[in-house]
Amino acid sequence: MTTTSLNVEQVINRYSKEYSVSLEQSERHFHALFDFLKLAATSDKPCFPDKTIDNAWHTFIIHTKLYSTYCSNQFKKFIHHNPIDKIEQPIEGYLCSFDSDTNSLFYKLTPVTQAVCDGGGGNCSSCASVDPSSDN
Repeated sequence: MTTTSLNVEQVINRYSKEYSVSLEQSERHFHALFDFLKLAATSDKPCFPDKTIDNAWHTFIIHTKLYSTYCSNQFKKFIHHNPIDKIEQPIEGYLCSFDSDTNSLFYKLTPVTQAVCDGGGGNCSSCASVDPSSDN
């Protein structure tokens, strides 16, 4: 991957095997994940990934040292993954999805009122990025 000097090939290979996706498609999903993380790092609103991006995020984040180093190098802070069990009131945030037509991240600012992913096997109803300085 050219998006970072870190070797994320092992993560992409794992993702490819776990989700039965070609290596080429896995790389596209990770490019979208990296774009998602950049948006999450710079946004003052939460970012909600779709299942494809969340699955890639789950695969990346379990490689804790690599993920932590990536966040530190790219954003100078750690991008936390915050499972949300239930959305009580609409949350204004970025609803993010992988666009298979363009092989890139698509996002829009909208009130999020329901679960947007199944947590990629993590059994959460929704996942969001959160700023570590917030109380969430």
